[in-house]
Amino acid sequence: MRNERVPVAAGAAQPAAFVEPGEAPAGAIELDSDTAFYAGWLNRQCAALAPARAGIILRAASGGLVPAASWPTARPAPVELTRIAERAANATQPVIAWARRTDGKAGLDLLIGVGFRMHGTFVAVIAVAFDAPNGVENVDPDAFAEQLQLGGGWLDARLSRQLAQTATDRIERAGVALDIVAVASVERRPTRAAAAAVNELAIRLNCARVSLGLLRRGAVKLKALSHVASFQERGRVVDAIENAMEECLAQSASVAFPALPMTRARISVAHRDLAALDPLAAATASVVLAGPAGPAGVLTFERRAGMPFDERTLLLAEAAGALLGPLLRIQSSNDRIVSGRIVDTVHDAVTAVLGHEKPSLKLGFIAALLVFGVLCVATGEYRVTARAALEGEVQRAAVAPFDGFVAESPVRPGDRLHAGDLLARMDDRDLNLDRARAWADAEKARQKYSEAMAKHDRPNVAMLAAEIDQAEAQLALAEDKLRRSRIVSPIDGLLVNGDLSQMLGTPVERGKALFEIAPLDRYRIVIQTDERDLRYVVVGQHGKLALSSRPADHRGFTVTRITPIAEAKDGQNQFRVEAALDDPPGTDLRPGMEGVAKIETGSHNLVWIWTHGVIDWLRLTAWKWMP
Repeated sequence: MRNERVPVAAGAAQPAAFVEPGEAPAGAIELDSDTAFYAGWLNRQCAALAPARAGIILRAASGGLVPAASWPTARPAPVELTRIAERAANATQPVIAWARRTDGKAGLDLLIGVGFRMHGTFVAVIAVAFDAPNGVENVDPDAFAEQLQLGGGWLDARLSRQLAQTATDRIERAGVALDIVAVASVERRPTRAAAAAVNELAIRLNCARVSLGLLRRGAVKLKALSHVASFQERGRVVDAIENAMEECLAQSASVAFPALPMTRARISVAHRDLAALDPLAAATASVVLAGPAGPAGVLTFERRAGMPFDERTLLLAEAAGALLGPLLRIQSSNDRIVSGRIVDTVHDAVTAVLGHEKPSLKLGFIAALLVFGVLCVATGEYRVTARAALEGEVQRAAVAPFDGFVAESPVRPGDRLHAGDLLARMDDRDLNLDRARAWADAEKARQKYSEAMAKHDRPNVAMLAAEIDQAEAQLALAEDKLRRSRIVSPIDGLLVNGDLSQMLGTPVERGKALFEIAPLDRYRIVIQTDERDLRYVVVGQHGKLALSSRPADHRGFTVTRITPIAEAKDGQNQFRVEAALDDPPGTDLRPGMEGVAKIETGSHNLVWIWTHGVIDWLRLTAWKWMP
């Protein structure tokens, strides 16, 4: 075989006149089927080229090139012609080659292969063998190749017509499907929407009965029948319809009886049984309702005798199902009460975990189970947490010794004090006058007493002796008040309360607490424990205290006392628990410091530690509402 081009001499043979695709000569190409079209097209091509001896057409398919037609049909195509066609399918220009004749006659065969593409995609290739008995000089291969290329107009016209018809059918199906969805969208309740949809489908598709079933927990439940207001949930016909729906759903594809070319490989036993129930029914079909997360249900169609389903009707039904599925699924979800939605959520979660999809979710669920199992076995220290504050173990108060006015106060809260340090001084001017008056009265009484003694006036002597005692008592009282006008610290410690520096000259009442002094070496911790946690706290338990000023410094303590007096604070009923520091307090602590205390109550299960509060609340709430 040679692939060289040969010049053509004068007077070389020319191809016969070629009929354009737009003409209608005798023996026009049949367009009803692809087989008839390719056979007619090849026949016209070879008939228009007089020296043609054989020809073949290969068309593109999913598995590569498949034979579409050959000419003449009585003889098989030469092997060389098939090879030329395969080469032309991969070339952008016609392939021309010469080969010796295989029938034993003298001369050469001219082999021409032309590939055809539509929108850049390969669709078919034609290869023709021409006789050249008088030598290569008398044949013009370029003219033959050009005529074969011009004949490709038939193929282009047919494919364009098919694409246009497909687009038209899709638009028509989409329009009908949108009309049906519009009818269903008018109804707010899913049951009424389903009834409206099946009634409209029965009219549009000329069906005797249309049924709609929704998927619920793995099974299809019949929801609507066309032209029927209500139906029994159980019955022979209903069971047969649901069986047909289950058959369609199990295959996740459309099913028809009698079978169509597009459904021939699918099982239709239940559809055959459904058709056998009604003597007038002869054809049944079902399509899947697509949902947001998988199938949402099934549509089943039934027709009378003499009206079988075709592919166009089945495609229209599939388009309607693709749009109706999400609409009905959303309406059904919105129409359910809270309990139904909870059940659906749990069912979807279980399906996602136990299903064949979402392996990452399964791994996460297994990991969560392992963690939960470890938490159920592991134990930890349960610690009661509460707010806490430091107080001095002993607090001494300095009170007003008598009614009077504040004259001086050199100290303020936070000052370190020693026993005897001046805290405040009362105004003593009136006291000095009282002492002077009492001293004068005492001296006057002594003088009168001396005179009465000199006169031996015994009655007056006794009376004056009593007046002297009274005057001396008044003098002693005045001097005692003067001594107590200086208020001093009774102990060494820290002034924690009392600031009279802004109250100089103001009156104070006798017995009023003016200052509070706490020692610096003895503290107690006051823990405000919630009543729900008080049952776990006993005297002698240990814990840790973290003060707000020193959060990283955890100080140990021991519970020393639990007071039985409750106090309402921050919306909680709290009890006062007192504790003592295990170690010496040091110099960095001050009375009044606050923080968080954790009391160690014993070892418990980790799950109990984290959930007992919620469980106790649920128990109390249930008890509250129980009759």
